[in-house]
Amino acid sequence: MVHYSTTLHATTGWVRRGAAVLAVLAGSLFASSAHAQTWMVSTTPYIKLGVLDKYNALGGYSAVFIVTNEKTSQEFMLTKQVAKGESGVDVFFPTEPSDP
Repeated sequence: MVHYSTTLHATTGWVRRGAAVLAVLAGSLFASSAHAQTWMVSTTPYIKLGVLDKYNALGGYSAVFIVTNEKTSQEFMLTKQVAKGESGVDVFFPTEPSDP
């Protein structure tokens, strides 16, 4: 009894690899192009910034926030006092509509 399975397995492997390469090439021809996606959009006219003294190591301190307009280079500065025992403060630029 003669077995020819050795040559059969060798050619089968090349055929499978060739079919896989052709499938990848065919898939790339019909694939649509990728577009940049926007993950998050804010529609509020202000931004919230904050500072935190995680371990209350500073005691009372002054927090200075500076925001620069990218187009005009105009700077907006806001200083907030953080009392001893408070861990941090949040601010809005420009001020939130309900803020006097």
